[in-house]
Amino acid sequence: MLAPGFEIAEATVPIDIMRRAGIDVQIVSITPFNDVEASNGVVVVADALLEDTDLSDGDLIFLPGGMPGATNLSDCEPLRESILQYNAAGKWLAAICAAPLVYGRLAYSTARMQRAILASNTSLKAPIASRRQSFATRTSSLAVVQALLLPLDTPSLQP
Repeated sequence: MLAPGFEIAEATVPIDIMRRAGIDVQIVSITPFNDVEASNGVVVVADALLEDTDLSDGDLIFLPGGMPGATNLSDCEPLRESILQYNAAGKWLAAICAAPLVYGRLAYSTARMQRAILASNTSLKAPIASRRQSFATRTSSLAVVQALLLPLDTPSLQP
């Protein structure tokens, strides 16, 4: 899922790895355009537009970080609805770096999101500190998996 201001490596490296592994990956733009500009100015061409895409048959929603990309993802109502549908169906949700804030904001606004552990990230410190008891536990782990939510602290996973 691409939004203007995404982090180029956090989007393209996982896409490349999944495609090399033979996974069918569809790059989807949340904008009305296939061309989406990353935070560094590089333009990536998405395979499809969210408004024209039925995500219901997918297995995973993956969100790259970057700012303001993660905020733009969080502000996208059709994406939020798809995330809630995936969550309700027990499908995978994944995010890197700043992007777990999208799932975190949904968890704060609806009881339908499952409890999850979020990776350490400066963009999440204030929301987690204020709502730690009801939603999440902060950890310094590079990657954690719980409740079919896979947030990564760094795309490289190098210590």
